[in-house]
Amino acid sequence: MARPAVVVLALLAVLTGGTAALAADDPLRDQQWHLDRIGAAEAWTVAQGEGIVVAVVDTGVSLTHPDLIDRLVPGRDLVDPDTPPDDENGHGTLVAGIIAATAANGRGGAGIAPSAAIMPVRVLDAAGTGTSRNVAEGIRWAVANGADVVNLSLTDSPGSGSGELITTEVELAIRESDEAGVLVVGAAGNEARRSTPYRAGVPVVVVAASDLQDLPWERSNSDPDTLFAPGVGIVSTYLENGYARADGTSFAAPVVAGAAAVLRSSGLDAVQARERLEATAQDIGAGRGLLDLAAAASGASAAAGASPDPVDESQDEAQDGPGVDQRLPGREPAPPPSELPVRRSATEPAAPAATQEPMATTAPSATRAPAASVRPEPARPQPSGPATPTPAPVAPTPAPSAPSAATEVAAATETRADGAATGWPVALAAVLLSSLAGAHLVVRTSRRRVDWRHAP
Repeated sequence: MARPAVVVLALLAVLTGGTAALAADDPLRDQQWHLDRIGAAEAWTVAQGEGIVVAVVDTGVSLTHPDLIDRLVPGRDLVDPDTPPDDENGHGTLVAGIIAATAANGRGGAGIAPSAAIMPVRVLDAAGTGTSRNVAEGIRWAVANGADVVNLSLTDSPGSGSGELITTEVELAIRESDEAGVLVVGAAGNEARRSTPYRAGVPVVVVAASDLQDLPWERSNSDPDTLFAPGVGIVSTYLENGYARADGTSFAAPVVAGAAAVLRSSGLDAVQARERLEATAQDIGAGRGLLDLAAAASGASAAAGASPDPVDESQDEAQDGPGVDQRLPGREPAPPPSELPVRRSATEPAAPAATQEPMATTAPSATRAPAASVRPEPARPQPSGPATPTPAPVAPTPAPSAPSAATEVAAATETRADGAATGWPVALAAVLLSSLAGAHLVVRTSRRRVDWRHAP
């Protein structure tokens, strides 16, 4: 029998953040460019994920996050079976929010399927590593307990010598899911390869990442069968009631999983939903094209006759300018991530707007910070082996009432009365200058110390 493969997150995240008190509903909604690009608002006039359960087979999910708590159904922890599937890494919480963060509740942003349910299935530990045996068991458990869609933002660990993620056991679990009428969505990986971890014929929607210009993201794996979805500058939920921005195929996959939930709630089965996703994708000269949920849902509405009420974002329009952008996806380029500082409500406790990079084969020390302390995969494939691991910074987001929690980047950051960190531009400039020089920068916070250096 093949031994279980060591697996890691298909994660490459570049997360930045600041603080501000915003009163409008879903204050981060205008920063979620991916919703407009795929036509989510138009799809919501057809369906919003009602009655659909999406299993997040990952590092767990933050079980008390205010943007997720109303979306959760019972899950399972296969890493520590006697505990609830709470997230100690942050990756699974990011994924869950992309799929189904609650809309129009005055917090954060909105998920692709804001009325769907999230089933947290923890198969990866705090360092983001696990075994293919647990992945297979997690898939089976999710299907047996009512999941309609399964999201796998996972990949094998390059150069580990421990085998591939898609072992016979995992492949069998995916095939069993397909036979049970459950749609499985998987991340393509972040090694800039023209291949993915999934063999041809495995019934899984493999998702590659596109950038803000609707082009294949330079680090995304892909092949002719991959479906592209936005995977750069994706704003979502994070640990300690926080929010963060991330890049990677880990975050493109849940865009498609959320889209699948919308289509399934319109009355389509798993096969029909997959066919609609692929048939309506926009041609970008790669893979099967770029996800167009508006077009897919329009066809689904005609087929299934579903027409729920759209998400009400009238308060967004009244208090914070225009609500959901009704333009068709791809009409105009979204602003780059550097122009979209993550903001949070002053009513929420202080939490990190974390920065993560992809996992490497060697797990971090068991003594870890409250947020994810991670090691990256190489930014590019290296013929001689993986590049030197590159730990990345974690920038905490202090609450206005707690200036002592302000971030220190080489020096103390001042905090204004309104809670905005005045030293943030200086800190960002220091990070950028250091990255250009390939220098080693130490980022100190009131909660943790994280070392960062530019990847080769």
